[in-house]
This record gives sequence, C-alpha cells and structure tokens, in this order.
Amino acid sequence: LGTADGNGPLGSLTIRDCVDAMEPKWTICGHIHTGSHKTVCTDANTLVVNVSLRDEDYKAVYRPYVFEINEEEQ
Repeated sequence: LGTADGNGPLGSLTIRDCVDAMEPKWTICGHIHTGSHKTVCTDANTLVVNVSLRDEDYKAVYRPYVFEINEEEQ
C-alpha cells in the first residue's frame, strides 16, 4: 500500500482494492519493513499506517506508532 523509495507501490494490489472498496477509517499493516512508516491516506480517505518496528535486517529501528480512537468520531 505504500512506497519504500517513491519508485512504485509495495504490498498487495488485491488488498488495496479491498481497502478502497470497503473504505475503512484505518488500515494498519506491519509486514513491509522498507516502508517509510509515515501515515498515508488512500483515495478513499482511509488512514494507512505501517507499524513494523523492524527494518530489512530485522533490527528494531522504528518507534511504535500510537494513536487514539475517539469514540465520538466512529
């Protein structure tokens, strides 16, 4: 769903199609280690977050991503 270096998409296009079709508020993923770990929004305004803590060498280099879910906004 994201890009590692701006050269193209990473992840499953099938999952991306499902996310676009379902339009959830959040999509939380963690397997793509090379991603930028920045939040992005899809065309459907879904917040996509890569929460992997490890890089490609499996070193824990990224900080945990923390966010709050406001019940009033659901």
